[in-house]
Amino acid sequence: MDTDIKITIHHWDGLPALRFSYENWIDNGNDVVLFLSGNNNEHTILCYALLPSKDEDVLKNADNALLIDCSDAPWMEGKYRAYQSKFDSYDNVVDELYKKLKLLDNFCCKKN
Repeated sequence: MDTDIKITIHHWDGLPALRFSYENWIDNGNDVVLFLSGNNNEHTILCYALLPSKDEDVLKNADNALLIDCSDAPWMEGKYRAYQSKFDSYDNVVDELYKKLKLLDNFCCKKN
Protein backbone atom coordinates (compact mmCIF):
# COMPACT_ATOMS: atom_id res chain seq x y z
CA MET A 1 0.00 0.00 0.00
CA ASP A 2 1.11 3.54 -0.59
CA THR A 3 0.38 4.70 2.97
CA ASP A 4 0.57 3.41 6.52
CA ILE A 5 -2.37 1.32 7.67
CA LYS A 6 -3.62 1.29 11.23
CA ILE A 7 -5.05 -2.06 12.36
CA THR A 8 -7.04 -2.54 15.55
CA ILE A 9 -8.86 -5.59 16.84
CA HIS A 10 -12.32 -5.49 18.38
CA HIS A 11 -14.68 -8.25 19.38
CA TRP A 12 -18.24 -8.44 18.11
CA ASP A 13 -20.28 -10.98 20.04
CA GLY A 14 -17.04 -12.56 21.23
CA LEU A 15 -15.65 -12.95 17.68
CA PRO A 16 -12.71 -10.98 16.24
CA ALA A 17 -13.17 -8.00 13.94
CA LEU A 18 -10.03 -6.44 12.47
CA ARG A 19 -10.42 -2.74 11.64
CA PHE A 20 -8.17 -1.27 8.94
CA SER A 21 -7.79 2.44 8.28
CA TYR A 22 -5.35 4.74 6.55
CA GLU A 23 -3.36 6.77 9.06
CA ASN A 24 -4.81 9.99 7.61
CA TRP A 25 -8.39 8.77 8.30
CA ILE A 26 -7.97 8.77 12.07
CA ASP A 27 -9.97 11.97 12.54
CA ASN A 28 -12.93 10.86 10.42
CA GLY A 29 -13.50 7.28 11.61
CA ASN A 30 -13.68 5.71 8.14
CA ASP A 31 -12.53 2.10 8.13
CA VAL A 32 -12.74 -1.30 6.54
CA VAL A 33 -13.49 -4.25 8.83
CA LEU A 34 -12.73 -7.93 8.37
CA PHE A 35 -15.18 -9.83 10.56
CA LEU A 36 -14.06 -13.36 11.38
CA SER A 37 -17.32 -15.12 12.13
CA GLY A 38 -15.79 -18.49 12.97
CA ASN A 39 -17.82 -20.05 10.17
CA ASN A 40 -15.42 -21.64 7.69
CA ASN A 41 -17.62 -20.76 4.74
CA GLU A 42 -18.37 -17.10 5.45
CA HIS A 43 -16.06 -14.13 5.86
CA THR A 44 -17.34 -10.57 5.85
CA ILE A 45 -15.70 -7.30 4.88
CA LEU A 46 -17.54 -4.16 5.94
CA CYS A 47 -16.72 -0.69 4.72
CA TYR A 48 -17.79 2.29 6.89
CA ALA A 49 -17.87 5.79 5.37
CA LEU A 50 -18.57 8.86 7.48
CA LEU A 51 -21.07 11.03 5.61
CA PRO A 52 -21.71 14.74 6.20
CA SER A 53 -25.49 14.18 6.04
CA LYS A 54 -28.19 11.66 5.14
CA ASP A 55 -29.26 13.81 2.19
CA GLU A 56 -30.36 11.74 -0.81
CA ASP A 57 -27.60 13.16 -3.04
CA VAL A 58 -24.93 12.40 -0.43
CA LEU A 59 -26.17 8.80 -0.10
CA LYS A 60 -26.32 8.40 -3.88
CA ASN A 61 -22.74 9.66 -4.31
CA ALA A 62 -21.49 7.34 -1.58
CA ASP A 63 -23.35 4.37 -3.06
CA ASN A 64 -22.01 5.09 -6.56
CA ALA A 65 -18.46 5.08 -5.19
CA LEU A 66 -18.64 2.27 -2.63
CA LEU A 67 -21.43 -0.15 -3.57
CA ILE A 68 -19.08 -2.33 -5.63
CA ASP A 69 -19.08 -6.11 -5.18
CA CYS A 70 -21.34 -5.81 -2.14
CA SER A 71 -23.52 -8.70 -1.09
CA ASP A 72 -26.22 -6.66 0.65
CA ALA A 73 -27.89 -3.26 0.37
CA PRO A 74 -26.05 -0.48 2.25
CA TRP A 75 -27.41 0.85 5.54
CA MET A 76 -26.82 3.71 7.95
CA GLU A 77 -25.21 3.32 11.38
CA GLY A 78 -25.48 6.79 12.86
CA LYS A 79 -23.48 9.09 10.56
CA TYR A 80 -21.81 6.14 8.81
CA ARG A 81 -22.90 4.41 5.63
CA ALA A 82 -22.08 0.69 5.82
CA TYR A 83 -21.34 -1.63 2.89
CA GLN A 84 -20.98 -5.39 3.28
CA SER A 85 -19.27 -8.02 1.13
CA LYS A 86 -19.30 -11.72 1.98
CA PHE A 87 -16.74 -14.27 0.85
CA ASP A 88 -16.58 -18.04 1.11
CA SER A 89 -12.79 -18.27 1.14
CA TYR A 90 -9.77 -16.56 2.64
CA ASP A 91 -7.92 -17.02 -0.66
CA ASN A 92 -8.45 -13.46 -1.86
CA VAL A 93 -9.27 -11.62 1.36
CA VAL A 94 -6.10 -9.48 1.27
CA ASP A 95 -6.89 -8.38 -2.28
CA GLU A 96 -10.47 -7.57 -1.30
CA LEU A 97 -9.37 -5.56 1.74
CA TYR A 98 -6.96 -3.63 -0.47
CA LYS A 99 -9.73 -2.87 -3.00
CA LYS A 100 -12.12 -1.65 -0.30
CA LEU A 101 -9.46 0.53 1.32
CA LYS A 102 -8.63 2.10 -2.06
CA LEU A 103 -12.32 2.67 -2.87
CA LEU A 104 -12.91 4.32 0.49
CA ASP A 105 -9.79 6.47 0.19
CA ASN A 106 -10.80 7.62 -3.29
CA PHE A 107 -14.26 8.49 -2.01
CA CYS A 108 -12.85 10.40 1.00
CA CYS A 109 -10.45 12.36 -1.18
CA LYS A 110 -13.12 13.22 -3.78
CA LYS A 111 -15.55 14.73 -1.29
CA ASN A 112 -12.94 17.00 0.31
